[in-house]
Amino acid sequence: MRGFLIRRAYFALLSLIAATMIVFGLSRVYGDPLLVYTQEGGGYGLSDEQKEEISRYLGLDKPLIVQYLVWIGNSIRGDFGKTLLDRAPVYGLIKGKLGATVQLAIAAWAFAVVTGVPLGVLSATRRGGALDYLGRTFALFGQALPQFWIAIMAIVIF
Repeated sequence: MRGFLIRRAYFALLSLIAATMIVFGLSRVYGDPLLVYTQEGGGYGLSDEQKEEISRYLGLDKPLIVQYLVWIGNSIRGDFGKTLLDRAPVYGLIKGKLGATVQLAIAAWAFAVVTGVPLGVLSATRRGGALDYLGRTFALFGQALPQFWIAIMAIVIF
């Protein structure tokens, strides 16, 4: 049992590191963050000295691995920085949407419990019957269909 828990913790940590690397990498998809931050295409015409100063301020003059480790440290402390495009604090954006997200998650959980538990009990007590097949089919579709499609259908139906 102990070995199982150690393996699970190891793979959880490995997955977390991989996820953070993917997110950090995706934040660099636009190319050089300095060009995005200074909106080079907008024609602001910053001097090379100003660009170097901004690069130092953002930590872009450091090696990529150092940038990643600084990003991880800031994330652990809850300092998510500012968005590159509109320079709004990321924490404020998350905080503003968190209430609606939690409300939606609780509503989805309540719906799953209210429909899933009684249907599961009825399926178990009437094995091989119509309700059993209905419950299994409902569960199968709930797991197999993409969540975005289920959400669109729920909007259309309700």
